[in-house]
Amino acid sequence: MRLTIESLIHGGRGLARADGVVFVPFVIPGETVEAEIVEKRKGYAVARLEQVLEPSPRRVEPPCPHFGTCGGCQWQHIAYDAQVEFKEAILRESLRRIGKLDPPFLQPLAGEPYGYRRRASFQVGPDGTTGFFGAHSHTLVPVERCILLDAPLNALLSALASQREPLRGLKTVEAASGEEGILLGLYGDPPKRATLEALMAALPGVAGVVHVRSGEFAGAPSVTLPHGDTALTVGAGWFFQANTGVPDRLVAGAAAALEPLVGTAGRDAYAG
Repeated sequence: MRLTIESLIHGGRGLARADGVVFVPFVIPGETVEAEIVEKRKGYAVARLEQVLEPSPRRVEPPCPHFGTCGGCQWQHIAYDAQVEFKEAILRESLRRIGKLDPPFLQPLAGEPYGYRRRASFQVGPDGTTGFFGAHSHTLVPVERCILLDAPLNALLSALASQREPLRGLKTVEAASGEEGILLGLYGDPPKRATLEALMAALPGVAGVVHVRSGEFAGAPSVTLPHGDTALTVGAGWFFQANTGVPDRLVAGAAAALEPLVGTAGRDAYAG
């Protein structure tokens, strides 16, 4: 069917209308596309993009060869400045629709579009192959380079391809890129300590390897990350923002905005 994309929603899918709401991935507002309905639910339908008939001037060639197959990215077909605008529009609409709020907005903080991630989770297949899950599935897409990762994590991801045997029995390998090196957190069947030591020796830039459930480890059990004027200590399985540059700017902005209120009471309210 022929559709005209009206807007984008959370997750990057486009919203169109044809006898009801239709959601289409990998599109841009204003585009005319050919799409096929693949799923119907109460109140909306989901379609697969077949062809872009009238492309937006903000459409670009996705730089990653896995885009559209790997489930990690949904926005690479859109110029980065336009991505920031569309995400702000999605946030504004959500605040109005759900929270009944229309607050003033400051200039969005945007970092580098690629090479910024210092944390990643790699899925492991039954044969020890590593990669990411495909879009909306648990099908493993083998990947040896991800353009979102920083250089140490990309070197690790490439090296994991040669370590299939030690990775058998694992489900997920989490990696945090710290100042001392990379910390690996392993999920799945507990490996022998010799396997942990072998992985640490074979993989570039690894400071420590930890089996998260058992707590068994080789090397360092944690690494540190710069955070403004301080540093964060990060252990295996711990959460931290993968893009460490932007949170520093957020903290600085919040501190500047709150400076006139020093000495008064406040509330830190956060919903994840």
